[in-house]
Amino acid sequence: MTDKTFTPRKLINIHTHIRCGDDVDRKVAVWKKEGAIRTCVLCTSLSPGDPGWGVMSNEDLQPWLAKYPDHLIGFAGLNLALPDLPSAVDDLHARGFRGFKCIRPNRPYDDDSYMPLYEAAARRRMPILFHTGSLSYPPGYRGPCTIDFMRPARLERIARYFPELPVIGAHLGLPWGHEAVGLALSRPNLYFDISGGSGAPLHGSHMKKALSSFEGADPADPEQHYALKLFRTKLLFGTDNPPVSRWVPRAEDIMDHLRIPADAREEFYWKTSAKLLGIAV
Repeated sequence: MTDKTFTPRKLINIHTHIRCGDDVDRKVAVWKKEGAIRTCVLCTSLSPGDPGWGVMSNEDLQPWLAKYPDHLIGFAGLNLALPDLPSAVDDLHARGFRGFKCIRPNRPYDDDSYMPLYEAAARRRMPILFHTGSLSYPPGYRGPCTIDFMRPARLERIARYFPELPVIGAHLGLPWGHEAVGLALSRPNLYFDISGGSGAPLHGSHMKKALSSFEGADPADPEQHYALKLFRTKLLFGTDNPPVSRWVPRAEDIMDHLRIPADAREEFYWKTSAKLLGIAV
């Protein structure tokens, strides 16, 4: 872990959850104390009886969005197995949600049947954060989803068809980190967060490997050391389940290894997310 002294001036957490039974008032107070100026809370929406992860549903979160409109940004969970998803977009927007979370699809994310959903979200410029890559399936899950349905390449067609739609892939799509990197560099509206792995050292090692350039690359040239470009424009700070206090040191360790300068770190921690979310700060 790094012993450097850089501390971000501000944070926007693009990817976290509130678990059922959590003390929400306390969580919000801690997030603010840790430097977060906005926190995007991602919900799940699953069929009745479907084993989940114990995080808040859309209905659970909605009252808290009303209580903390200056801090919480709700990303509604979408059950991709349900019909008429475009109408759900309008309904959830009216209920105060400003983005969507997609996970565990029953078809690949870029399946034709999902395109009307993405078109509806694009019309309202509501970002969609997709789980990408490996997934810790809940106990008892025997559904059709595979990680291939959620690999980063499945986001390419979506981003290309709907250039006005902010598309975010979670966890840099591991184990397809290099695939995610190539796509982020080629699609203007495609972003990735680097959360995951509970913020453990092993996850940091995977990130370092995926984001490291070729041997002999000029560390000052973003065309060779592409992590510079990514941290300035395409990578977003998120924690998933761990607290901010665990993830900032992990992010710092990753960026120290990659020799990311302070100005790019500020973009990663909050400036890129502020632009993506339309927040004036």
